[in-house]
Parts: sequence; structure tokens; C-alpha cells
Amino acid sequence: MSVSLTFRCPDDLATLIASQVEATGQDKTSVVVGMLRSSLPSLPLVEKNKLPDTPAIYIVWSSNRLLYIGKTRSLKHRFGSHHKMVDFLAAGDNVWIAWFSIDSQDSPLLEGSLIELLDPELNSNVPGRVTKVCFRLPDEAVQVIETLQLEGETLNQTAQRFFIEHLRASSKQPQPLPTSLDIKELVKQEIEASLTEVRSQLEDLRGKSKAR
Repeated sequence: MSVSLTFRCPDDLATLIASQVEATGQDKTSVVVGMLRSSLPSLPLVEKNKLPDTPAIYIVWSSNRLLYIGKTRSLKHRFGSHHKMVDFLAAGDNVWIAWFSIDSQDSPLLEGSLIELLDPELNSNVPGRVTKVCFRLPDEAVQVIETLQLEGETLNQTAQRFFIEHLRASSKQPQPLPTSLDIKELVKQEIEASLTEVRSQLEDLRGKSKAR
């Protein structure tokens, strides 16, 4: 039997996890695994043939490791030939699948939010995944971002869109920046450019000093 759950807002889940981490002193992964064991229907991976034939968001974990989060139109069929099955089996004998039923039209947004929030091990190895950069913003900056939100956007999506657009506008490159920008590489390029300019200025100073 499947259980239908409704998530009002991914921020609620983040707040709940953070409060449990503070209250228990456990790390985030341990808190999430505890929530999975007590709150959601679940089965060990070896019993995957008993999974229901239902659209769902599913979470795979082993002991205190979060392995993977995905979405599917049929949970039963998905685990009949899962592309990460070799990795699941390599994680050991105590691998579990937890799930909750959800309307298929809502699943992409929720799946992405959960992956961003929980950062499972095997999702982070997806080729082409954009590098995640986390930083805190002052209230004034958050208020500005809120004024730029488009209908249906989360605050994170608005901040990402604003950041990419700003980089594109301020870039000295003639070609537009890709939306799947590698932030670390961009920062590296900017630092190298700054160092090159500083070295050039130092060389000029040395040259003028020698001329005297």
C-alpha cells in the first residue's frame, strides 16, 4: 500500500531537518535517515519486487548514507532495471528504498529541491551537473531577490537566474555565458586575470625603478 504525502514547501523540510540536527546533535544525514525509517513506507532493496506500481519520489539509503533520490511513473518498474543498481548493490547488504506517492506533474520540482537540500552521494555524480555554490545573503539582498521573483519560481531559482544574468552582462567575453556555468572555473579565471594585471603593474614599477 502506498502513502500519499503533500509537501507544502521544501523550505519547511529544510527547517525541520535543521531543528532536528540542533536538538539531537546528529549530522544531517543521520537525521534524514531516521525520518525515512519512521515516517515513510520503505522496503529493503532485496524486496524490490514488492514495491507498488505507483508514481513516486523515492530515496535510497544504506545505514547512515543517503545514496540516491529520483522520481518515477512506476516505482515497481523503475527498480526492475534501475541504472544505479550496481552502485546500490555495492553499498552493502542493508540498502533500503523509501518513497511517497506524488502527482507526476509536481515531481520534477520536488525531486530537484530534495536533491539540492539533501545532496545524495550518487546524484552528485551525474555528468554535467552544475556545481553548487552555497553562501548566506543579508536580509537586504534577500528582499531585492524577492522583488525579482517570477511566478512559479523559488527564491533559489530567482537567485540563480539573477546571478547568471549578472555574470553574462558583466562578462568581457564576446560570447554569452552558458546557463550551466562552472562557477569554480569562472572564479579561477577571474583570479588569474587579476593576478596577471598585478604582475604587469609590478613589472612596470620595476622598469621605472631601473630607469631612474
